[in-house]
Amino acid sequence: LTICRYKIKNKTIILVKGVYMGELQVKWRGGFSDRNKLIDINKNIQTKDFDEMTRNSIFNMIANIFQIVNNSARKYDFVEYIYTNVFNKRISEIPRVYGYKHYSLEKSLRDIEDIVNYNSYHEVLTLIEAIVYIYKKLISSTSTLHEKFNSLFEYNCVGYRFINNQISPITDKTEIDAINEAANYQSKFANASKHIQNALEYLSDRKVKDYKASVHESISAIEATVNTILGTKETLNKALKEFEKKGYSIHPSLKLAFEKMYAYTSDKDGIRHDFGNDSQVDFEEAKYMLVSCSAFMNYLISVSSKIL
Repeated sequence: LTICRYKIKNKTIILVKGVYMGELQVKWRGGFSDRNKLIDINKNIQTKDFDEMTRNSIFNMIANIFQIVNNSARKYDFVEYIYTNVFNKRISEIPRVYGYKHYSLEKSLRDIEDIVNYNSYHEVLTLIEAIVYIYKKLISSTSTLHEKFNSLFEYNCVGYRFINNQISPITDKTEIDAINEAANYQSKFANASKHIQNALEYLSDRKVKDYKASVHESISAIEATVNTILGTKETLNKALKEFEKKGYSIHPSLKLAFEKMYAYTSDKDGIRHDFGNDSQVDFEEAKYMLVSCSAFMNYLISVSSKIL
């Protein structure tokens, strides 16, 4: 891919495959380009790396924090703590305002921007954790920064949250693997996989945040899986009973758990037949349903393959 850049009247013009493009790209979650899949915007739970949109959001949050810190009497203590305790630097290495002895918040923020842009996900999370701790220790003991970062993580579908003042994972590799497996069946179970893909998209959509729709799609994936195996069009409860009649063995406790889960999505305050505003579903609840249904779907397909 050949990309050519030209300067025209102090503006950069980019030529990609013979088509002129502006220097800035428009990437708005849920916008026309995203809805019509004309651009690639990540819709997976982010655990081992962060996309550009997420890193930009993190830096913007930190930049806002620095604006507040700049008006504090302890702003230099704040910067010194970061460099000496977090970056393990000597005091002599802390950036200073040219010609002055005091530290430069502007230059410090540029160093942090490089970390957010290029360092590993765990260093970025450690930096966030440290900044929130230092801010609460030196600037404001009643800080709610952890809540703001949790909102940022949720919006960008990052698989971590502040819990008891520390960032902790809310998902693990086993869960991710289960979702990926369930979302990528071809041919026979492609329709069931599509429900899992839809559930994941609703869960990770930065703009819409339709967690109820995500739960609906997750449980629909199980229904579609059982009906595909049986060649029927039944509700989940009826399909599971038929599943066992055909000789497919399901542990009673596991079957009961999903019957109750199906009932939860079907009651008057549930999800399956109610898309109004009288029932609330949060990220954690929708994620639990996605993981559970993905794992159960994989289990059902595995069990059926031993008999078919």
